[in-house]
Amino acid sequence: MEESCWSDLPDELLIMIKFHLFGQDYSSFHDVCRAWRSGGNPFPLEISPWQSHIPIAQTPWLVYFEEEDHVLNVSHPLCKSNLIEISGLSESRICCSRDGWLLMWQFSGRVFFLNPFIKTRIELPDFPREPWDYPSCGSMDVFLPSLSFSSPPISSDCVVFGISSSRDHDEAVSICIIRRGEASWTIHQRRDNNIPFVLSMANPVYHNQIFYCLGEKGHLGIFDPHKDHWTIQRPYISSFVLNIEDVNSFFVQCNGNLFLVLQGHMGKGVFVFVLDLDRMIWNQVQHLEDYMFFLSDQISFSAKTVEGFNDMGNKIYFPIFPPTWDGSGCGGDIISCVFYSMNTDGYHFFGHSHSNGDISRMIILKNCAWVEPNFVIPSSKELIWGI
Repeated sequence: MEESCWSDLPDELLIMIKFHLFGQDYSSFHDVCRAWRSGGNPFPLEISPWQSHIPIAQTPWLVYFEEEDHVLNVSHPLCKSNLIEISGLSESRICCSRDGWLLMWQFSGRVFFLNPFIKTRIELPDFPREPWDYPSCGSMDVFLPSLSFSSPPISSDCVVFGISSSRDHDEAVSICIIRRGEASWTIHQRRDNNIPFVLSMANPVYHNQIFYCLGEKGHLGIFDPHKDHWTIQRPYISSFVLNIEDVNSFFVQCNGNLFLVLQGHMGKGVFVFVLDLDRMIWNQVQHLEDYMFFLSDQISFSAKTVEGFNDMGNKIYFPIFPPTWDGSGCGGDIISCVFYSMNTDGYHFFGHSHSNGDISRMIILKNCAWVEPNFVIPSSKELIWGI
């Protein structure tokens, strides 16, 4: 085939090819012809020798805001960061993600979906101020409910779900729901036999067509969006959990199961539990087998290691970076995010043998989320929520 034929391939196809390549293959891609060195390259990754074995698209990517609110950073967890300029993102918070879409919230009450890979948005009706009643000069995090959604926003069955403790801190929770095609949010006040339920920082997880909400002490709030039914369960968990100081809780779905990950103060100790739904027990596990977790407050993912690259498995990746990292990946040689190894019970970063027992002095990202790459361009009709 003549070189001119290769250079005629559309950028959209080149992008799809590149995000199914491994590190060294990704670098070699640009050597095919001159056009391939410049076209179809929205995220130019710099591959170091130690990264030549890394699968580029088979893991979630990390998105986060720079100090300038409108600058969104999209980064592979093991490669250098890439800044994306997207207008209209001032004072935005990343609430959760799924199937390549971020659910975004602004202090004004504006809610929208954003696919950062193709810079596409889907606007939702404004979020109701009641019953959360945000203070006009308060923090964006105050009274903002935990949000999740069931399926891609272009799907006809997409449901957006939000939950928050009541303003009066009684047994009630406030639940908000909006479905694809609806013009306004529906708000419910729910109680379950006057059982108090205190939400953790972890976002709800949509599992088997049910929204599961993680509470303190491993308690679960369960909402069925098909029946608008709310219940509370208190699975048994080992008593030592109650003594973990300043615990961070993460909630993740993996291989058909729900997992709870607890991280102690400044990262001292990471404990993983899997839920036995039938017996309502959190069972502690010591190994993730060939899976890896990508955890954050906003959303957590699991992924199975690619055959032949099992060294990436049995690890938990956090939106945390070594202190020399400067956000652009240029802080010395250390450019990967920090991961916790279930084998060594320590924190590491790829390309270095150094290990840490905690995350003190490290850089912890907050307004961030993991997102799965998605380059599918929706139709104009799919971009209208009310249809």
